[in-house]
Amino acid sequence: MGIPEKISDFLKEFTKLAVKLGAEKEYIRYINTDKIVVGGSWVRWKCQFGCSNYGNSLCCPPFVPSPEETAKLINQYHHAVLVGFKGTTRDVLKHRQRMNKAIYKLEKEAFLKGFVKAIGFASGTCLLCKKCIIQEDFMKGIPIDIARRYCRHKNKARPSLEAVGIDVFSTVRNAGLELEVITEDNIDKMKHFGLILLE
Repeated sequence: MGIPEKISDFLKEFTKLAVKLGAEKEYIRYINTDKIVVGGSWVRWKCQFGCSNYGNSLCCPPFVPSPEETAKLINQYHHAVLVGFKGTTRDVLKHRQRMNKAIYKLEKEAFLKGFVKAIGFASGTCLLCKKCIIQEDFMKGIPIDIARRYCRHKNKARPSLEAVGIDVFSTVRNAGLELEVITEDNIDKMKHFGLILLE
């Protein structure tokens, strides 16, 4: 299936804005949503048993939709855009904040251009706050379905692809891009990806 003309025209403006916001032009790719791989429970297990942000951010599990809910959401769309950023070993906090803000701004731009169902997924844990409010003492024991009400940036905070169960490696490869496991030997190849669903 080709890219519909409305989306093709929009992608020119979208790409310019994404680059202005720090994305790399060669890492911005339109994909059909059937190329998005929802990995199921193993992705969430990797969050729970391998990431220090599990339970410490309202944009991370267990406070975000499950892989099953994510799959249902994606089934309501036909179009998406992957947005890639080069990694950095300098000021990682500012870099991650910039990426998260970029995804929010790109989603907002899509909405304003008539893609009213546009929704974005960030890269990595949300770092809009230095310390997520979920870590405050008064939040202990608050039920998950109520906790998100306390987010300081409800309008801007977006969960990452992996947080909601999307297999980032497979999805990026399905878009014709390369993504490697990063070690000290290839740190210069670090990339981060966000995603905007469009309809």
